[in-house]
Amino acid sequence: MEMKKSYPLKADSPLVQKILVFLPIGILTMSMIAMNNSMKNLLNFRLEEVNMPGIYAIMTTLLSLSTTIAGPIGGKLSDVLGRKKTALIGVGLYAIATFLLGTVPNVAVMLAAYVVLGLAFGTVNPLSSSMVADVMDKDDVPAFIGYAQGLMSFGSIIIPYFSGWLSGMFAAGTAINSLLIFSILSWVAILALYPDMKTAEGEKKHDRFDWAGLALMFFFVAPLSIGLTLGGKQIPWLSIWSLLLYLCAVICLCLFVRRMKTAENALINIKMFSIKGFIPVILIVMLSNPTVTLIGSYLIKYAQGVLGFTAAQTGAWSVRRFVPVILSPLIGYWLSKSLNKNKNYKIALVVGGFVEILSVALLFLCLKEGTPGWLILLSLCLFQGGAAFENSPTKALVASSMPIDMRGSGLAIQNYSATCVATIYTAVAGVLYNSLDFTTAMVWMIGIALVCLCLRQIIAFTKLNDLNL
Repeated sequence: MEMKKSYPLKADSPLVQKILVFLPIGILTMSMIAMNNSMKNLLNFRLEEVNMPGIYAIMTTLLSLSTTIAGPIGGKLSDVLGRKKTALIGVGLYAIATFLLGTVPNVAVMLAAYVVLGLAFGTVNPLSSSMVADVMDKDDVPAFIGYAQGLMSFGSIIIPYFSGWLSGMFAAGTAINSLLIFSILSWVAILALYPDMKTAEGEKKHDRFDWAGLALMFFFVAPLSIGLTLGGKQIPWLSIWSLLLYLCAVICLCLFVRRMKTAENALINIKMFSIKGFIPVILIVMLSNPTVTLIGSYLIKYAQGVLGFTAAQTGAWSVRRFVPVILSPLIGYWLSKSLNKNKNYKIALVVGGFVEILSVALLFLCLKEGTPGWLILLSLCLFQGGAAFENSPTKALVASSMPIDMRGSGLAIQNYSATCVATIYTAVAGVLYNSLDFTTAMVWMIGIALVCLCLRQIIAFTKLNDLNL
């Protein structure tokens, strides 16, 4: 029997066989997330190095926009072309963008390279969970997704530190070029070890790609992202330009939804939304995301600007990322060995929600001067622990419940929803920051995050009773 026909592996398959097929997935997951974080960390230094600091805001906007748009496209391609080919294309694009950013000090080239970088990351980011679900027995999926999540967190600690050290020793361009090592390693591992599997969707003969759906999605996402990113700063919220952007987004969204219901080869298969547990999981991920945005941006700024913490002190808070390195594999293994998976998926998500609510509630105590650093670090570690109870189960739930020919698109939609909410919340936080004193703005930001987490907990309690596992 050919190797490609022996997948998914049975639960009692030899451990060595499971490790070999998981190895390229682990390398891909660890490398791509860590390389993306490293690139963001090095961008400002690289632009100063080539005397182009003025294009920083434009480049970050382009990255966010291209990453958001690429998610559903990458999910669809992985269902049609297969995970292996899509991963190889995405990693190849990432390598090209990395080389250009580190080597060519030209405005047009660097802007184009950052667009390619976003397209590559948006394409590859949702792939690891569907790659696991394609090759592993259904009972093993949560464990190996947990291992992948742990490696992702580990890489996000080690690789940005490694590239940052190189930037200080040599130059930002040299540090960016060093990331090519991880692109090449991922590409070779996938090519050599991951099977080229076909999905039912991929075996169909399609006359054409859904370019009309792609165009409508672009003209929905692009105006919305631009309006939210620039609103209140470069463009007044109630200006004619803002209103035109949002009107375009609303019209194209309506047309896009209509096309997804009627097109034969729609970019997003509308049937996935009828699968048990899919919509509640999407909502859970979306309602957790405001806290991620808060912790990733304004909390550190507040600690440095108002509470008087140094960059070294806030930098030390990155140790919180070791929490999911440890917890994610353990949670995934527990879910894999559970006899009543429906019950324990719900338990994991409810426990994660309680821990996240506790962590955000603690932040209210951290807003006064004299707050000890350990209290903020405790809150951050608690949130990372709650997120570990959420990340692996939500990805495993979608990957396990989706048919193989919808799996890539389903996981891409999950990521896409979280990205859209992050953009919206960032805009809301920006309005609060620009309109109020910083302490009052933080109270509102934390309050909004807490309300979102409470709504998320209600959904976890009431909508995850009858999963399709």
